[in-house]
Amino acid sequence: MQHYPNSRARRRAAAAAWAVTLGLAGVVVPTSPLSPAAALQSPTACAPVALENGSFETPSIAANSWSSVLESAVPGWETSATDNRIEIWRSPFQGVPVPQGSQFAEINANQRATMFQDIATTPGETIRWQVQHRGRTGVDVMEVRLGAPDTTLALQTTASTGLTWTTYSGLYTVPAGQTTTRLAFVSISSANGNATFGNFIDDVSVTSSACLVTTKSVDTSAASDPVRLGETLTYTIATRNDGGAAATGVVLSDVLPAGVTLVPGSLNSDLGTYDPATRELRVPVGAGATESSGGSLAVGASAAVSFSVVVDDVAALAGVENTATAQFTDTVTATAMTSTSNTTETAVAPDAPALSIVTTGTVSPAERQDAAAVGDTITWSYLVTNTGDVTLTDVGVIDTEGGTITCVPTTLAVDETATCTATAVRTVDAADLGAGSVANGAVARATPPFGAAAVESAESIATISTAALQPAITVAVTHENLSATDPGGTPIAGDRIRAWFTVTNAGNAPLDNVTVDDPVFGTVTCDAIALEPGAWTTCWAVDEYIVTDDDALAGTISRTVRAAGVSVVGVTDVVWDDELAALPVDSDLPTLPLPDDEGEGDASDDAALTGGGLAATGPSPALPLLLALALALSVAGALTLRSLRSRAAR
Repeated sequence: MQHYPNSRARRRAAAAAWAVTLGLAGVVVPTSPLSPAAALQSPTACAPVALENGSFETPSIAANSWSSVLESAVPGWETSATDNRIEIWRSPFQGVPVPQGSQFAEINANQRATMFQDIATTPGETIRWQVQHRGRTGVDVMEVRLGAPDTTLALQTTASTGLTWTTYSGLYTVPAGQTTTRLAFVSISSANGNATFGNFIDDVSVTSSACLVTTKSVDTSAASDPVRLGETLTYTIATRNDGGAAATGVVLSDVLPAGVTLVPGSLNSDLGTYDPATRELRVPVGAGATESSGGSLAVGASAAVSFSVVVDDVAALAGVENTATAQFTDTVTATAMTSTSNTTETAVAPDAPALSIVTTGTVSPAERQDAAAVGDTITWSYLVTNTGDVTLTDVGVIDTEGGTITCVPTTLAVDETATCTATAVRTVDAADLGAGSVANGAVARATPPFGAAAVESAESIATISTAALQPAITVAVTHENLSATDPGGTPIAGDRIRAWFTVTNAGNAPLDNVTVDDPVFGTVTCDAIALEPGAWTTCWAVDEYIVTDDDALAGTISRTVRAAGVSVVGVTDVVWDDELAALPVDSDLPTLPLPDDEGEGDASDDAALTGGGLAATGPSPALPLLLALALALSVAGALTLRSLRSRAAR
């Protein structure tokens, strides 16, 4: 096949123009947050094939005539004829009808030849070719071939046609790397055998498949910048048929991303349906669309839908990315196809939920608010404030000492405050006094919206001062006369005495190891050795005490009794109480007999001294001493026999 400069120039020009088109289709344009991003979009552009002058209407010739013109005068077409001539007929020349328009071409002008046209194609696409063929005088034969220029073209079909226009068509998939495809009609034979006759062609077309370019955009004008949880986004899905054939059964589909919920009634189409289980929104579009099936989009036609979602879950904090698709059937190949939109990306700012708490302790009685004593009670209360930027629900307080805690209200808007009260009370004990104060901490807790995790406040600690720790002990001594009919009567020499002690914890701290020391009565035993504040115990001397004559002469049994205990709260300390214990004793002694004139005494008059466990009978070498003592006492007053009378009275 011979080529001429004008043919090559046209091919180079066409290739250059197509390269420019592809380059523009691949340009990456910076986008704003509301503009579509092209990361996943497919296709981003369509390149429908453009066959020129398929019905040979140019150049226009005179009616009912024919003309042999240079190929340069026939837009789009070239010939292998060495004279570069293409023959054009205009109906109704020689009674030959025209299938389309007013003109058609004859492949064989002055010689058997091939007519062809080079068109820009996209590798991988499937195109549909079509031609009407007729014999001039009878059955003419031609081949339809497609392929890369300057290579052996692939045979598509052999057309053998008589005097009736017949349509031939087929599909051709452009091989990889082939950006220019040649469509050629090769004259094989003529009915009359004349090389200047035969093979009329008309209504030549090469059609690309339907090609939908789908875009998606998001409008955040109704939301904050950046978007916050609880705010609304509006999406728009648009698709346009930039291919070479109609698309049928067109359905727009969008699977909503995690973290958003479709706003009911926001879809601007009555044909759309939403499946909450799959989160898929499907909207049939195009001419003739129904609720159950998509309509058609002619070449250049478009469709769009919009809807709104609420960003209502923390899953959206990772960012809301959304991609839509358009499903359709290509009428060229009868193949189901999918167009994918760009992915929109919307940043979502997290909420900042927060709350604070102030813990307060109230002492009863109120007058000891600043110095709580043992037995006082403390009631806890709390003031909880929403210090964040979103409404909080389920407001409560965590306090191990508070028991059941009630808050009013339990839902707080920003800056609102709830008052919370504990049912349990704290009773102050001695250990609290030892510590110097009672401290209690509490934490507030609440639930933010949109599925966020519960938040807690910092701990608030209330401190109540306690009274100073003052351990103290007292002891009271009593005596029991075991010899007398009246245990409370005044003892005399020889009586048996039991000592009793009442020991009391007179301080505000518990005491342990309580003891009593009595230097006269000896070992003392107590009922209890541990005493709480205000408690008392009874102690007693283990041994009885026998009143002596010396006690009688002294008139009293006196000594210092000490009670002691150990404070076990705070700093360990020993406390004591010294009590001066005095037991009155009857001071009367037995009357001594005086000697008679002869100096002899009657044995019956000898008095026995009972004091000190000593007794005297009959004359004694000590008699002169006793007489001297009796004389000395007679100076102060005569001895009486009160002692004997008192004893006799008993």
